[in-house]
Amino acid sequence: MTPNQHISLLGGIMTNLHYLEFKLRRFLLNAQKIDTTELWDEWHGLKLGAVVPANRLTDYSSLGKLIEDYNKLVPAEHQVALAVVDLRDALAHGRVTTLGSFPMKLVKFSKVVGGKVTVEFAQTLGTEWMHEQMKWVVTQHERIPNGN
Repeated sequence: MTPNQHISLLGGIMTNLHYLEFKLRRFLLNAQKIDTTELWDEWHGLKLGAVVPANRLTDYSSLGKLIEDYNKLVPAEHQVALAVVDLRDALAHGRVTTLGSFPMKLVKFSKVVGGKVTVEFAQTLGTEWMHEQMKWVVTQHERIPNGN
């Protein structure tokens, strides 16, 4: 794997994770039947320090909370796997290193307990694994109905 392939695959996974969160937020917002016309009209013009109404699109809910709330509203065939949070957290909070060549190794540690940490995630970021993760995340956001 080349550095550019690594960057492209990792970027694909991250982009799909962002899209999953956005679709969950949009679904939950629509489920509340809140008029967000003004926010959508201003979305791309938002600047640092802007103040907007708090709602499911703008609040600070974690991805896990969004999935839990969404899954309560939909039948089993549309539910999103909560395990997607583990992947996102590993990518966001893990440590990545290599022994000088690709693929890289991703390791995520727990919080410190008694002066020690536990490995919570350990994965070699090979081409096949990254393709599988991207496809899996896509299947998760495809479970969310497009009508919302």
